Amino acid sequence: FEAFFPASRKRNGRHFCVTFFNSGAVLGFLFHLLLCKRMDFQWQNELDMAQKLQRQFELPPQQSLMADLSSAEPVVDNSSIFMAQGPRAFQLQQALRPEALVIRGGESVAMAEALSNCDHVTQLRQRGQLTAPKVEIMHFADQLAIQRNLVPLLASA
Repeated sequence: FEAFFPASRKRNGRHFCVTFFNSGAVLGFLFHLLLCKRMDFQWQNELDMAQKLQRQFELPPQQSLMADLSSAEPVVDNSSIFMAQGPRAFQLQQALRPEALVIRGGESVAMAEALSNCDHVTQLRQRGQLTAPKVEIMHFADQLAIQRNLVPLLASA
């Protein structure tokens, strides 16, 4: 007992820790430790079983099944690790930050195949990234006047 509490004294066969329990800082520290354990216990009651086990065994976050490149959130891609450092580093990175099983854009598979066979302008138009030029529609009377002016030119040609 004296090894743990060197300032203890023995009175009537009992140990009394004079400086240990009279110190307010140590008592406050012990109270803080008990309070932290209590708060951890209350916080863990709010978690479901999978989250408790993940926290207890310090597991990485779950692997998502599909990632969308068109969304605002960043997509985890470990391929650069594989190319730069090899398969072992890739396995380590995959364990720490797992990437999705399928990474694709915002379109369905059939639409992506169809767009891959189209030109760049059609792809942009389908995705809504191409602005169409504004064409002013002429009044019908103006169109007739232009056509009447073209008739003598066509007749002479």
